[in-house]
Amino acid sequence: MLNNSISLHSDPRRILFIAVSFSLMLSLVIISVIYSASPYLTQYYSLCQSSYSCSVTVRDSVDCNGFFQFDAGISFMLAADSNTRLNADVIMQNSHSCYSEAVNWAADELDVHSVAVSGNLVRACGLSVGDCLYSKNVVDGKIYEYSIAQILPDTTGMRTVSENDYCNGIIIMGYDELYVSNVAHRTIAFVSGNVEAFLKESSDPGEIIYRKDELASAAGRIALFAVPGMVLIALLTVALVYTLARPVKSNYRRLIMQGFDKHRLNRAFYRSIWIPSLISFLLSLGISLLIFSILRTGSFIVLLCFLGILLIEILTLLSASLIIRNRIWRT
Repeated sequence: MLNNSISLHSDPRRILFIAVSFSLMLSLVIISVIYSASPYLTQYYSLCQSSYSCSVTVRDSVDCNGFFQFDAGISFMLAADSNTRLNADVIMQNSHSCYSEAVNWAADELDVHSVAVSGNLVRACGLSVGDCLYSKNVVDGKIYEYSIAQILPDTTGMRTVSENDYCNGIIIMGYDELYVSNVAHRTIAFVSGNVEAFLKESSDPGEIIYRKDELASAAGRIALFAVPGMVLIALLTVALVYTLARPVKSNYRRLIMQGFDKHRLNRAFYRSIWIPSLISFLLSLGISLLIFSILRTGSFIVLLCFLGILLIEILTLLSASLIIRNRIWRT
């Protein structure tokens, strides 16, 4: 076996062009998939962090994890003179209910002119604790100022079983007697204990939505975007590996025929494929992260998605490069 230093003579400028080109294509796919699936990813994670069994619509108040939902829609704006309403699920605490960690996004007790807002809505609007939202009272017609007292975990809706249930976040109001006394409403109770016993004790229970059904619904919607996206990312990775292998394939085969050491040849081949590919992967994730930061949609769940995508890319890279290398050796 010859033992000279091995070089497969790949053109650095060509390799850089290939890596950057594929990173842009990967970025486009990553941004499209995660942005489209982000409401469902956020909701799935929120549901996993909760532990209630189901939510039930009832007429009377409940002692734990009960929220008022009004028939006359309550809306909030970023400015008192704005005509643009925030796309949020608006609910109200009742006067005596306690709130537990069984509902991941439940807030501490609020006063009449303070609100708690989910983190995803806060980021999207560039808000923070102490900032104000505005709402026109449907009873007296006056516009009131509400201070943001708490920032809640990310969530995209109170009860999500259909596409129309998804919002940009949740706004929880403190108990307001003016609304409760004058506007028709119902209580949404989040039940953690014996569901059948709760239903027997409740007056005229209405729609029951189980958390497991919400999880299944969110997972199904995630799969609609994730499966095609992951397949496309894997195909782009295979195409990247094949494109990088083409310029060095003839030299690789020639050195095999000249009797160069197999292990050193393989290391040189993998180095010419893996280093540009990893640069392309990291560059695409960096571009995607920058875009999400600009759009103010970055969150823990987005970072988890990035890690999952990187894992798929690396596994595909290892498999594709091994297959191409074996094919070259056989020929």
